[in-house]
Amino acid sequence: MTEPTPQRRLSAILAADVVGYSKLMAEDETGTLAVLREHRHNLFDPETGKRGGRIVKLMGDGTLVEFPSVVDAVECALAIQQALAGTDSPIKLRIGINLGDVIIDGDDIYGDGVNIAARLEALAEPGGVCISDMVYQNVRAKLDIDFDDLGELDLKNIDRPIRAWHWTVPGAAQAADAIRSARVHAKASIAVLPFNNMSGDKDQEYFSDGISEDIITELSRSHALLVVARNSSFQFRGDAIDIRTVGETLQVNYVLEGSVRKSGQRIRVTAQLIDTNNNAHLWAERYDGTIEDIFDLQDEITRSIVTTIFGRIEDIQSEGIANRSTQSLSAYEHVLRGQKWMQQYSEAAYANARECFLASLEADPQFARAHAGLSLAALYEWNGANDPELMKLAVSAASDALQLDPHESRCHLALGTVEMFHGALEKAEHHITRASELNPNDDQIMVELGRLRMYMGKPLEGADLVRLAMRRNPYAPNWYWNILGRCFHTAQMYEEAIAAFERIDTPQHFNHAYLAGCHMALGHTQEAQKHRDQVLAMNPAFTLMSFKEQLPYKSPQDLQDFLDNLRDAGLPE
Repeated sequence: MTEPTPQRRLSAILAADVVGYSKLMAEDETGTLAVLREHRHNLFDPETGKRGGRIVKLMGDGTLVEFPSVVDAVECALAIQQALAGTDSPIKLRIGINLGDVIIDGDDIYGDGVNIAARLEALAEPGGVCISDMVYQNVRAKLDIDFDDLGELDLKNIDRPIRAWHWTVPGAAQAADAIRSARVHAKASIAVLPFNNMSGDKDQEYFSDGISEDIITELSRSHALLVVARNSSFQFRGDAIDIRTVGETLQVNYVLEGSVRKSGQRIRVTAQLIDTNNNAHLWAERYDGTIEDIFDLQDEITRSIVTTIFGRIEDIQSEGIANRSTQSLSAYEHVLRGQKWMQQYSEAAYANARECFLASLEADPQFARAHAGLSLAALYEWNGANDPELMKLAVSAASDALQLDPHESRCHLALGTVEMFHGALEKAEHHITRASELNPNDDQIMVELGRLRMYMGKPLEGADLVRLAMRRNPYAPNWYWNILGRCFHTAQMYEEAIAAFERIDTPQHFNHAYLAGCHMALGHTQEAQKHRDQVLAMNPAFTLMSFKEQLPYKSPQDLQDFLDNLRDAGLPE
């Protein structure tokens, strides 16, 4: 007998519990129960009821409430906490709110949406309300309430960091400050600025950029260190840089800056670590050597940074930062050139990157990073060109990469992304999750994991991951907005999807296809026709059937809904 498909819906979940309940019961069991019963009867139940809340369950000192409106959920929480603050009652509540997908089981609800609400409730201060970023984004323009940003938090049994916001009644703002202070000191954060190219040849800039990017990658292997994404820190290229401004803009404690001078076979690398809070120079060093020493120099710089910040180097040493898979300078330089092309995110740039990675493999066929780069370049190029030969190349290169180095995050990312587009979503999840474990600060890995969550039927989880990547990399490239828009489109949140797609500077034909579908779903017929015409002008051969090949939705219904949406917009079969 076939198991029934679980029913799901998007809900605002409010979780509340009584602070110090066990102690209160031990001191006065009868009195505590009487006061608790009074508050539920006179305050909690009426406030939730008049805002459409449904009490799902009472759990001793805890309550779980489902709301159809996230604004109503937040207003309810604020009203309850403000009312309690005006009494001398010994009962104080913590409240957490999340907006997410829930599984319906009779009168009960389950799933990550519920679990995150419960974890946020535990983080709230007595009398406070802690909300997820998804909740905040939905209420910030509708409620005249100031929430404090707690940043990304690692919540128990939740497989991704969750950004959270906190509110307390006036006069208790120090509670949020305490939480934020604990978070800042729990994990040091650093931005690596692009090392200055002192060689006098602008064409050598790729080399100094490559050294900076490799240091970012190696530092990212430490789970005790938050490392800002390359695209964000590289926005501060230039001679006159205010370190405190960098710290405030990127929200980091430390900045690493330096320079590279390459002359013939000789190389000089200088580096200095600066505390952004007081502009103090914590450590500086100069390294002289031959070009063949470059890998050792990078490792030495990385170790020195971690030693200075933490006073120990076990975290990164145990991750194996010196695990290089080539000793060929030529192979390494071609990979650096390829990575620079990959940052431009266009079909032509991917083609140039592919040539660089192929040249790297001519110099060293065993270089795993070159195989991984080749796979991703070919795969992203295939996304625009839909050339089966590119997909074949992506598959073979990803397989070779992982065989050569199963401990490199890029190799798992390449194979996981390839598996995703072949519809092997469970295999894809294994490899992309492993990539995230190996390099938890990599924003590209977060975005690909978000795309995967979308195809697996969890588009709002996908959107959360993309938004987290954008926080790590505020200067998000166009394709991040593309994935965010697709997540919202899959969740049938069409206005949010349109807002994301419209952030793309140079939209591709498939972006216009999504926009046509979104506008049609909202009844904006003229806008839908305008974007449909853009699709066919940019790609006259576009058909829904060819586009379907690039959409590995796990749920046939999700795929059908998508195709029906674009078909309604007038796109050809």
